[in-house]
Amino acid sequence: MTFWKNNTRFKVVAITNIGKHREKNQDNYCINGKMLPLKHINGYYKTTIKKHSGFVALFDGMGGESAGELASYVSANSFNQLYDSKIIVQDSYDDFINHINRKVVLSAKANKYRSIGSTVSFVCWNKDEIVIGNVGDSPIFRLYNGSLYEISKSHTDVEWLTKMNLKRKPALTQYLGFEEEDILLKPHIVKEKVVCNTTYLLCSDGLTDMVEENVLRQVLLSDDTLKEKGDRLMKLALDNGGVDNITIILLQTV
Repeated sequence: MTFWKNNTRFKVVAITNIGKHREKNQDNYCINGKMLPLKHINGYYKTTIKKHSGFVALFDGMGGESAGELASYVSANSFNQLYDSKIIVQDSYDDFINHINRKVVLSAKANKYRSIGSTVSFVCWNKDEIVIGNVGDSPIFRLYNGSLYEISKSHTDVEWLTKMNLKRKPALTQYLGFEEEDILLKPHIVKEKVVCNTTYLLCSDGLTDMVEENVLRQVLLSDDTLKEKGDRLMKLALDNGGVDNITIILLQTV
């Protein structure tokens, strides 16, 4: 196991696709300040981050019509504007996420939407510390030494549905866009040391609803380049139906 060094780099590939059944792409992402415009169909970004601090984040918007794309765009833009590596040092993730939440709520009111919302999943790092966090149900996986593990925690009512024996897709219990009178958001946070040769996969459910976890593992374990892995995952999701917008971020420490 090799830990963080001064020359540790972070390779990133981000891909988004509207899918086969949606009229708009309501997903967004931001990579160290780089994000998608409000209106987009597909997107691709590739970079290697050599700085000692940085972040990647993914947003899956919801709300119908243009509300979902507005929610994910405002969320991504606010994340870009408000993020500072001091968040890691000061352990202030709750304040950070709730500040973004207020921006989304205000945007909904300014645009006369009753309600808009977005998930957020992020990985950020500062020197040898890496932080994984999420609100909503956009998953984050870690691949290391052949094992694929989901680090994120879905904020849904799935346990209640199971208890009541109800058959429907779980509803979100937390997301960006909640009125503060209703709930104070509590992101799920995991802290680790930066370990080289680790791959993180952040994605919208447009991928995981179409591609089983064992297939994700097979692709991520292949000898393909990071871009080729992202392209293969996207193709699998589309070939299996592509019923929703699909967004994939691959982050690899080298």
